[in-house]
Amino acid sequence: MTVTIRNSRELGEAIRAERLNRKLRQADLASMASVRQALISNLENGANSARADTVLKVLAALDMDLALVPRRKAEFNPTEY
Repeated sequence: MTVTIRNSRELGEAIRAERLNRKLRQADLASMASVRQALISNLENGANSARADTVLKVLAALDMDLALVPRRKAEFNPTEY
């Protein structure tokens, strides 16, 4: 599955979708990533204050990677972030 993510809401949706696809509870994922369940909830609900290393731990627990790719459009609207 390849998903383009451009804001914290989309990141949360992707994490939630993969967690549910794997039939995991938030508490299960939290345990796998060595974080609190509340953090998983915050991420899934679009929290924009999570540290990068924490997001990477959660993604790793889901066997997912973060990839950086050039944008297809040159336009940038900072109000979308």
